[in-house]
Parts: sequence; C-alpha cells; structure tokens
Amino acid sequence: MIVRFHLPLFAVIAAVAAAGPAGAQDTHDHPHGSAERLGRVVFPTSCNAAAQPLVERGVAMLHSFWFEQAERTFAQASAADPACAMAQWGAAMTLLGNPYTGVAPAEPRQRAALASAETAVRLAAGATERERGYADAALALFRDFATVGYRVRLRMHEEAMRRVREAAPDDPEAAIFYARAVIANALPTDLTFARQRLAAGILGPLFAKQPDHPGLAHYTIHAYDAPAMAQHGLEAARRYAGIAPSAPHALHMPSHI
Repeated sequence: MIVRFHLPLFAVIAAVAAAGPAGAQDTHDHPHGSAERLGRVVFPTSCNAAAQPLVERGVAMLHSFWFEQAERTFAQASAADPACAMAQWGAAMTLLGNPYTGVAPAEPRQRAALASAETAVRLAAGATERERGYADAALALFRDFATVGYRVRLRMHEEAMRRVREAAPDDPEAAIFYARAVIANALPTDLTFARQRLAAGILGPLFAKQPDHPGLAHYTIHAYDAPAMAQHGLEAARRYAGIAPSAPHALHMPSHI
C-alpha cells in the first residue's frame, strides 16, 4: 500500500521538474562551481553593487521558502554593504519562516527578526520611500511580539504591504508580497476562499508577465490549494519545479495540486 501511493507521487514530481524550460532560468554560481537555478527575481534596492545581486538571490530563496540559504545570503549582503536596509529586511522576513502554518516562530527567532526589522527601519531612513515601506511591513510582524498575537501581527503586516503596493504600483514585488500575506490571513473555515481568490487575481496577470518568477508560481499553488479550486493551479504546479529546481521546496510544492 505504501509503495503504491508514494512511487507515483515521486514520479510525478520528477516529471514536473524535468519538464521545466531549461533556458528560462536565472543561474548563480555555487561556491563549488555548480549552477544554481532559482528563477528570475528583479528587486531593485539602494544597496551597493556588491550587495545587490545577493539581495535578489536571497529574495528568490525566500520566495521558495529556502530559509537557511536565504538567511546566509542576506547576511552576505549585509557584510557587503552594512548600510543595506533590504538585507536586514530580508533577514527578518526569512526568520518568519512559513507564513502558512498559522504558528508563530519560536521566541528566539522572533527576537532576532525584530532586531533585523528594527535595523532595516533605521537604515531605510536613508533609502527610498519604497524601501521604508518594506521595512515597516517587516517590523509590523515582530513589534510587540511578546504581547500582540501572531494572527494580529500577520494582519498588520498585510495592511502594511497593501500600503507599499499602493505607493509603488510599478513594483511587482510589492504586489507579490501583499498577495502572499493575503493568503496567509485566509481562515480555514472560509470555504468561499475569498482571500485565496483575491490573491490569485493579483498573482495571475503578474505570472503571465513574469513566467520564471518563483514566488508567483509558489503562491499561486497556495492560492488554489483546495480541491474545489485545484484545477486552476495546474499550470503553476507543472512549472514551479522547473523554475527553481535548486530550491527543495519548489520540488515539493507540485504535490499540493
């Protein structure tokens, strides 16, 4: 019984990974020389030329929930540019972990994330309005974490990202992170899936324009992760493993659909 269930699942995941368009990926060199495929993310910042590609690599990993590697990458960006606010923002967002579990990170992680978010806010004072908005949204997740409930803070983060999206309508990442938060705040008891549908309506047009973006594929799958809507997530499920095959979570996500 176990063999009959698991072998087809792994076969499907392997087939999906192999089916992705090999020429549509951004690649990065691993320290050992192998090519890393994480998808394509464009995330402009005020950071210096050494830190900028590291920030974008970290954001690509964050979108695929590759948290350990993302944390290391944002730390490298901070080392390359100590004034880089978005490296500290990325560290805070990474320490959040998976926002879809409904469970707050452990206290030491939240404390570390709060420190990073506060540093991001301080550094962003000398950056752009857009970067200040991102930093404020990260701080909303962790400010007063000892006294304010996790669900309340997730909603505060969503509201902050909504403001970033409205203030920076030409920034697709603001829309993506906003949609990510909208899904995270969906109640499991709402079988109309209103929030998931709202997020999918934001993600769909962006995915058509950025077909190699890991977050768009990933969050589209989460938006349709229910039997009543799963058919709408088929394209994202078929493509995600091919977009970011270096990220372990990208190989797992097609099984949701």
